[in-house]
Amino acid sequence: MKMLLIVVNKSCRDQLEVLLKEAGVSGYTEVPEVLGMGRSGMRLGSGAFPRTSVLVFTVVPEDKVAEIRGGLCKYCESCGNLSYKMFQLDVEDVSDEEKL
Repeated sequence: MKMLLIVVNKSCRDQLEVLLKEAGVSGYTEVPEVLGMGRSGMRLGSGAFPRTSVLVFTVVPEDKVAEIRGGLCKYCESCGNLSYKMFQLDVEDVSDEEKL
């Protein structure tokens, strides 16, 4: 399993949700407004730097990673907005299912 951390421009949030649903992702966690600075500039939600990003965490089978990445790349190329980052981490579920 892979945990994906996907950071997109807040204006692309709805399209990210569509892409995840199309890829068969059944659940995710969203941090609706993240602030920071990087190659795409400052995203501080302020008057001077009004842009913000969205951070989405999801855990998917390894074979879904390429499909999700491909969907993001295709969308970003079509609208000219190449402002996303996706990171992956190896994960395993260590929760005690009997206690849930």
